[in-house]
Amino acid sequence: MVALSTNSTQPPLSDKRVRQALAYASTCPRSSRTSTRALGKPYSGGVADTDFGYNPALKPYPYDPAKAARS
Repeated sequence: MVALSTNSTQPPLSDKRVRQALAYASTCPRSSRTSTRALGKPYSGGVADTDFGYNPALKPYPYDPAKAARS
């Protein structure tokens, strides 16, 4: 399992717009499929689907570099 965690209490990640831009710029869906032989999947909501607190109604951010640049 590979996970990316960030400290959102310190700048610049304390700014919601910066975190959103990173999410839109991330190629995690593509990378997870490649590195795990199509078995990986991106987080949605910060926890895996096997963890307490998982919410299936939350969807991962789509890969959108143009939107990341505007955020």
